Amino acid sequence: SGLRTTDAWMRASLAVLLFVSCWPPRTCAAPVRQSPVSSRLRRAPAREEMTTTRGSPEAASTTGSVERELKDQVRALRARTAELEAALARATSSGSATTGGVPPGSDRLVARPIHGGAYHGAAAPGCGSAAPPRAELGVLGLAAKRVASLLFFLGCLSATAVILESWEKTLAQQVELTFFVPLMIGHGGNTGGSVVGSTIAALASGGDAPSLSKTLARELGCALVVGSTLGSAAGALLPQVGVSRLTATIIACALLSITLLSSVVGATLPFVLRALKFDAATVAPPACTTMIDAMGLVTYLTIAERFIAFDARSRSGQSSAGW
Repeated sequence: SGLRTTDAWMRASLAVLLFVSCWPPRTCAAPVRQSPVSSRLRRAPAREEMTTTRGSPEAASTTGSVERELKDQVRALRARTAELEAALARATSSGSATTGGVPPGSDRLVARPIHGGAYHGAAAPGCGSAAPPRAELGVLGLAAKRVASLLFFLGCLSATAVILESWEKTLAQQVELTFFVPLMIGHGGNTGGSVVGSTIAALASGGDAPSLSKTLARELGCALVVGSTLGSAAGALLPQVGVSRLTATIIACALLSITLLSSVVGATLPFVLRALKFDAATVAPPACTTMIDAMGLVTYLTIAERFIAFDARSRSGQSSAGW
């Protein structure tokens, strides 16, 4: 009977041990990955109970390390939050001081490039306050926005008629020069428009905005190479198609001069409009075209007048020497 009793107690003990070791029952759900901190936090209450019951120093040290780790993470997050708030305050204050209350970069979020770098829908960075998107404007609203500036520039373009009238005698002495007036006007507008587009795109880019001196130096170097190439080609090819050498020389020098002039105007105008709080993307292209049309025509006719006078003096000197 004693053996039977001992055997029953052993079986009962084994059953209890198996039940305790298998509790809670396993499920077929996929295991969920937890971070080390969260898993240690879940095990922390059990370890605290073990510490209170058993008084294990290892469990107490583990709980203390978890608490220290959490405190360090909280301190790091608070420090990072304070740094971000300070940086945001500095950016807001600097943006309100430089762009009239608009933080730097906020106007770049709505600007969209069109046709060679011009921006619409909002003002380009540093070029005035943001305007409503043009997609929201109706036909009459868009026409009213354009007609005032275009009417002003149309009045300025009428100055070309006055310029041609002032150099009427020069054109009468060398009639071939009249044929190349549209060429000079168109070349100046094309050169200035390309420079204005690249300058506005550089100002509206996400990186550091270029300075006026660096922009002028780059554009002048490019204009010198382009103007020399075009002038040399025109001076060499025009006499082959029946144009006089005097006119070909005038065209070559005028192409170089107008290219340099257009690059200077196109690179400077966006900076000037930005300083005056105008929308450079809207005002700069027609303003540059109008200015270069008049200034390029004056440059072309002035060069022609000097060369014609020099040619007349050289011919009179040769005739008097021959006489």
